[in-house]
Amino acid sequence: MGLFQENASSEKIEYKNKNQLILRTAIKSRYIFNIIFSFCEERKKFYIIKYNKKIQKLLHLNIEDYKKISGKYIIGQTNGKGKEYYFHSNELIFEGEYLHGQRKYGKEYKNGEKIFEGLYLNGKRKHGKAYENNQLVYEGEYLFNERNGKGKEYDYDGSLKFEGEYLNGQRWNGKGLIYWNDELIFQREYLNGTEL
Repeated sequence: MGLFQENASSEKIEYKNKNQLILRTAIKSRYIFNIIFSFCEERKKFYIIKYNKKIQKLLHLNIEDYKKISGKYIIGQTNGKGKEYYFHSNELIFEGEYLHGQRKYGKEYKNGEKIFEGLYLNGKRKHGKAYENNQLVYEGEYLFNERNGKGKEYDYDGSLKFEGEYLNGQRWNGKGLIYWNDELIFQREYLNGTEL
């Protein structure tokens, strides 16, 4: 309870109106809580959220989307091998290596099917392979979880169908190579995502 209270005696600041005081108190409370919250283990975070509606509202959290992480914790952060699950369904969504609480290398799942495997930087996809219906559809570089940089697209039968540069998930500038059954058949130029 003391976590969300302003210590009136510590500072003497005059406010023009009551709303300024309320806003300052809310910002300071959220900041203090976020610091403490960030050092809690995932298990503890879940129970703090689950049984406290005020905290859910304060941090804009939805308990249905919350994940639990199994693995080794060092100073409240996951390091080494671990797995992520949705709390409400126990559905596996990631397994692999963590560093300072963020994904480093591993596999992502959706509805039991692998959708990505590769490297992560600051918890976001960096380089790897994407899958749909358990078939490889893309291999290459990512930035903020989008296809960015050099990459390759694959057909439903696993054969190479395109090789080139991507920006925000789209074929972008420069040369693009079109394949049929792994054989090069066309070379196209792209400018701002448009085929020339």
